[in-house]
Amino acid sequence: MLIAALGVLRFDDVYLRMHAATKAPSLGVLLMVVALVLHFGGVWLTIEGLLIVLFIFITTPIGSHTMARTAHQMG
Repeated sequence: MLIAALGVLRFDDVYLRMHAATKAPSLGVLLMVVALVLHFGGVWLTIEGLLIVLFIFITTPIGSHTMARTAHQMG
């Protein structure tokens, strides 16, 4: 996730920044939730972790697509 933040700061193009802002944090959140579930365990925590990952994986592409469409329309 740190590399993604650096990519957002360093990349010149809006599409490259958007790619850095959406791909790596999704994987970072997945790995952090998996580590949390493995460390603390429990059925409810596992269900909540899966719901968080599902929400992130559904909303990130939608937000990315909306940003790309707006950037394309604005030139």
